[in-house]
Amino acid sequence: MLAAGMSEDEILADYTYLERADFPAVYAYAAQSGRARQSV
Repeated sequence: MLAAGMSEDEILADYTYLERADFPAVYAYAAQSGRARQSV
């Protein structure tokens, strides 16, 4: 959703079970996933 252009606020409005504090984990996962693809 972030890659498609949605803001954190829009995502939080749509998914009320998420919290702003969840986003650092999202960014860390995306960064690690990107690094894993580069090493293949």
